[in-house]
Amino acid sequence: MANLAERIEQVVQLIEETIGDAGYWEQELFTVLEIAGSLVIQTTPEFHDDIAALLGSLDRQAGRMVQIQGDYFIMPRSVVDAVLTDNEGALIVSPENLSDVSAKLADAASSRFASTRNVGFNGQRVYVYAGRDRTFLSDIEPVPDAAGFDTTLSVLRDGVVLDVLPTMVGDGQDVVVAIKSDVIPAATQIKAAGLLPSEGGDTARVEAPERDTLFYRTTVRVPVGGAVILSGASSLLSSVDADNSEIVLLLRVDAVE
Repeated sequence: MANLAERIEQVVQLIEETIGDAGYWEQELFTVLEIAGSLVIQTTPEFHDDIAALLGSLDRQAGRMVQIQGDYFIMPRSVVDAVLTDNEGALIVSPENLSDVSAKLADAASSRFASTRNVGFNGQRVYVYAGRDRTFLSDIEPVPDAAGFDTTLSVLRDGVVLDVLPTMVGDGQDVVVAIKSDVIPAATQIKAAGLLPSEGGDTARVEAPERDTLFYRTTVRVPVGGAVILSGASSLLSSVDADNSEIVLLLRVDAVE
């Protein structure tokens, strides 16, 4: 389960994103503060009632479980545009449309390179890493008066990282999901950064990685049984034709009854 500091941070974020208009909590007059493990909120009486209802909803949903599934695709941008058009341009997919949307994405994808499935309690951080760890020689120090080196190995990751924090709201009808996902294609290169001689005449090579990475960072509200579509591309990603293709994450959220 998330620790107290994480839960408080999540609740503060949830209040600021669901209560009041954009920019409301940026005014100095209205604040949500954490003091000694408690929330101190300064706002209007109307919003106090709304916040009380929100916190009550969180309390009622505390023991429920949430299922998270992430599917990663590489697909033509034209298909992504067509799917979004069929979904009325929305990145949030309703439960009624999810089967159709997921089928279109799966059928058109040139590659489904990762899938993750996990389940946890409401408010629990769900973390999945699927990929490969590789070590490389990141630092070298010559050993004084010896023909050798002290070496430091670092780890380079290829694959996908999915880190989400789901919170049920609205009497369990919706889930607010804080999403962090990293896509690191396997085209990562490690090259020599330089040679270092020792007193004994030997040399050692320091290595420097070159890596392609795509980050997703967002917080969204998704209906239970629905999904969110996130996508991105860049000419710097050597494994993707950025002019015509995108890396797509279809994140499904459901309740475990």
